[in-house]
Amino acid sequence: MTPDEPPLLPGPPTVPLLAGPRGKRRMWLVAGGLLLAVLISFAAGWWVHHRREYAAEEANVKERDSIPTVSVMAVRASSPVNQLLLPGTITPIAEAALYARAAGYVLRRHVDIGDRVTKGQVLAEIESPEIDQQVDQARASVAQARQQLGQAKATVVDARAKLDLARVSLQRYRTLLEQDSVARQDVDVRQQEFQSAEAALQSTDANVGAADENVRAAEANLRRLVAMQDFEKVRAPFAGIVTARNVEVGALISSGGASLTTSNTLPGASSGAVAAIPAAATQSAATATAGGQGPELFRIAEVDRLRVLVSVPQENAASITRDADATIFVHQIARRVQGKVVRTASAIDPATRTLLTEVQVVNREISLLPGMYAQVQFETPRKEPPLLVPGETLLFGAEGPMVAVLQDLKDEQRKSVERRQDGDKAKRIHLQVVQVGRDYGTAVEVTGGVERGNLVVVNPGDSVREDAIVLPRLLQSPDEQAHAAPSERKPSGIQSSSMEAPTQGAKGPNKGKQ
Repeated sequence: MTPDEPPLLPGPPTVPLLAGPRGKRRMWLVAGGLLLAVLISFAAGWWVHHRREYAAEEANVKERDSIPTVSVMAVRASSPVNQLLLPGTITPIAEAALYARAAGYVLRRHVDIGDRVTKGQVLAEIESPEIDQQVDQARASVAQARQQLGQAKATVVDARAKLDLARVSLQRYRTLLEQDSVARQDVDVRQQEFQSAEAALQSTDANVGAADENVRAAEANLRRLVAMQDFEKVRAPFAGIVTARNVEVGALISSGGASLTTSNTLPGASSGAVAAIPAAATQSAATATAGGQGPELFRIAEVDRLRVLVSVPQENAASITRDADATIFVHQIARRVQGKVVRTASAIDPATRTLLTEVQVVNREISLLPGMYAQVQFETPRKEPPLLVPGETLLFGAEGPMVAVLQDLKDEQRKSVERRQDGDKAKRIHLQVVQVGRDYGTAVEVTGGVERGNLVVVNPGDSVREDAIVLPRLLQSPDEQAHAAPSERKPSGIQSSSMEAPTQGAKGPNKGKQ
């Protein structure tokens, strides 16, 4: 401390905060508040925990006492009309591959692919000088043969005149011999002349016959060559559409086939092997026969009327009859086409166990094309329609396919649930083995094991077991669109471009319990 600084004076005495009666009271109030808050928090936590335990115990009791609910549906009869949907292939009612019978060069071509032609219409013309010259030569041969026939006939006239003269001379000499005016030697000479005239007449008659046959042969040869000359014009054997053209103007054509030129073929057209034969008997145009036959000039298909070939499974073959109605569906066409069964193979194919069936349809609008994939639906009446169950009801076990059928409770079961909620509505489960028929996807035909009106469980879960007690919840009957043999439903296969065989439902049967 310097001499100039003032001396420090002591401050007022400090007093503790909690000292005195007021501080102690404040301390007790704070401690009491804290203790009360702790107690309140503990009480609130205990109450919440107690309520949770009570609720869980109540839920357990309720769950223990409750009866599981299952969805059920009644077994019903199938449609009295059996509708069988099968894949088919559209083919023309007639198809022919046309070949040339005359060798030469293509002089003119009058049609191309897609053109409609009539019966006998000229499709192409072939220039064949060899055949033309042969026709002229044959005509000259016919004229020559006819002249020879005329000469032979003139010879016959001359021989007949000589015979008449010889006969008169013989008679005259016989008369003179009776009068002893001539020698017998002269009569014998006239007799020999008469017989020679007769032989000469017979020879000339034979020559006339031979000349006539020569004329016939020459005329036949002329007709053959004229027919061959007519083959220079390739004609349509029937009315239809040109589906293939394998020739160009100027191409060299060999007898029995065409030169391989640019090929123009309509999509879906099939090749043929011989001229004017059905498509079923034709082979690929690229395959030549042993005789060196080349590809066809044209291929024509009759499409105003088409045939649809369907392979019917053996189990349905008996229901297919002649003149039965059939409906044809094609994915690319938004309407149905009606047809009729015209014939069947009347024999089951041992390789596929199917019956080949032909359905014919009228195709005036040319909306259907040969080679298209189609679906054919047959309708046949049923005397005893089978039963139907939803596809989701099936269970599969060691015994085979089963369904969970609801039955009345046994006496002891009824006593055990009589005090439970809705216990009077409870039923018991019986796993019934069934015989399955046709599978429609959302529904399955059952040929044995259940009766009409039985309630079966839909989408059975783990609670569905033998003698299990359940509460049924009846579902509404599904729409005919989702069940077997619909009468107005468009097949599901038509909705997609899949080329697989169609099915009549979007879902398959439940493969749940094993």
